[in-house]
Amino acid sequence: MNTNLDLNKIPSFKIPLWRRGKLLILLFVLAGFLAGFLQDLTFGSGYSGGIRLPGLIGISLLGLGFVLLLARNRGKIKLKKFFSTRLGICFLGFIILNFLTCLGGMFQYGVLDTLTDADWLVWAGVMLLVLAEDSQIVAQRLLIIFWVLSVVRALQGVANLLQGRAALFLTTGGDRYVGGSVAQFIAAGLIISSVWFLLGAKRRSQKRILVFVAILQLFAILISFNRQTWVALSFALVVGFALFFRGKRLRIIIIGITLLSVLLISVFIADQWSLFPVSIGDILLKRLGVGTNLDKYIADSAIQFRFAAWRVAFQVIIESPVFGKGWGSPLIFRTAHATYNMSPHNTYLWLAYKSGLPSLILYLLFVWTLIITGVKRYKTAQTRSQKALLSITILIEILYSVGALWWDYLTAMYVSIPIWLNRGLLTFYCFQNTNQQIEEQV
Repeated sequence: MNTNLDLNKIPSFKIPLWRRGKLLILLFVLAGFLAGFLQDLTFGSGYSGGIRLPGLIGISLLGLGFVLLLARNRGKIKLKKFFSTRLGICFLGFIILNFLTCLGGMFQYGVLDTLTDADWLVWAGVMLLVLAEDSQIVAQRLLIIFWVLSVVRALQGVANLLQGRAALFLTTGGDRYVGGSVAQFIAAGLIISSVWFLLGAKRRSQKRILVFVAILQLFAILISFNRQTWVALSFALVVGFALFFRGKRLRIIIIGITLLSVLLISVFIADQWSLFPVSIGDILLKRLGVGTNLDKYIADSAIQFRFAAWRVAFQVIIESPVFGKGWGSPLIFRTAHATYNMSPHNTYLWLAYKSGLPSLILYLLFVWTLIITGVKRYKTAQTRSQKALLSITILIEILYSVGALWWDYLTAMYVSIPIWLNRGLLTFYCFQNTNQQIEEQV
């Protein structure tokens, strides 16, 4: 009997493009679903709550995706090209440095606390997974899902308002009906609606739908009463207005004023007729500090909470600027009302506190290089579709980067995945060949 193995006769393990694309999309949606509904399920014990069950499931899904996509040369070539660029070098250096800090934290603070604290490192792999897929069809479908989910979350926020079901009590008085991180996600969806209306939609029916959705998303952001989201979104839209929409500025101003007027008039009428369980106008004015002096406004416990955390973080950064405190280390700070052990609610301080200033510098270089590369690529894009996709992902990156001044986005899986997903999409569009063919959809 011939026992020689002919490798040429072994069938290759290939998955058609459309099936790989659907599988990748399914992995992201399933990971986000699990993160949203199972985030409280943990095992073990640590100062930050133990190892999260959706994190373990998400890691498994991410690993499965890499096995399927890196089994082919196309994904390997794309990643190899990425890591040979300045952007890839900054990303790789940032990940390696934090991985080494994570290993040190295991010896100093224990495995459980460190893994719970640094599990965000895994979600950076989402960006690489999008690059390894190297499919414009899949990239566009992921962006569409991003937009659809933002619409769903906006509808949930409106439903919460109608039912009087608050997501959070506000220190300035009143309730929040859309969570802060959810409001940021909806704001990213609003960017998609706005840019696609200006650069992508051609039919009047599509534009009407986008206008309706934009008003819905804007209203959901309003009833989040989240000042940080308002600032981050405003900044991103101003940058888009200055960089990407030359020749359309008067049109944008008219549309923007119209949408805001319709929204504010609707809120005024709703308050006058008591259509909602609460007065949105009154809560809005309180959040803006109308009728309050600056000292009283800054004395808000939510603002003082961040100030207290930032002071402690700054002190530790000054004491240990190179290596930081280490992943797994607690951050204990006090306010006039309580003592806390949590993150400083600032992504940049959080990174410098945990892994030192070199880590923060690499992260800032990565984000800056990504945005600048995207802007340069936008200027050479040849079609409206390419310009729309690039401007959308760039503005979403700016949105999250500005919002990171008040939140530590990377710690939560359900926030971290959309961030790295968008970065993967932006990187894909930056390095996409000008003459690359769009795969035929099945």
